[in-house]
Amino acid sequence: MLFISLSPGTAAVIQPAAGWQTFRLLLVALVFLGSVNAGVGLIRPQWRRTLLPLVHAIRVLGLVWLLVIARSSTLVAAANNAATPPGVDANFVAHVVNASIAYGALLGLCFTVLNYGVAIARYLSRYIRQHSVAAAIHLANF
Repeated sequence: MLFISLSPGTAAVIQPAAGWQTFRLLLVALVFLGSVNAGVGLIRPQWRRTLLPLVHAIRVLGLVWLLVIARSSTLVAAANNAATPPGVDANFVAHVVNASIAYGALLGLCFTVLNYGVAIARYLSRYIRQHSVAAAIHLANF
């Protein structure tokens, strides 16, 4: 996967570490659930309310995935082979790439938690508003 997204020159300097094998299945599950949710939304939009637990499962799975990525130490290792260009410190490049992946995952984790908090606040606001109107109607009829 890393070799497809990066150029052959980059692949000569860094290579995926063993940590990618841990995240691959979780990433595939996240993409699959998101595709199912989007497909159902296109085919039967009225079913979106019944698939609300799926939306929450996707968000929680995304949070778990970002947390695991942020906590992992090495996702990219230096490729110490003959194809490494002279004058390039492969260990430094691998360290910089690992740091950028970790900081990107932390930033994504912050945005996901913020988005989930806003969604919960909207739900609670709607819930309180509906029940306060119902209570006011009940008191008016009493």
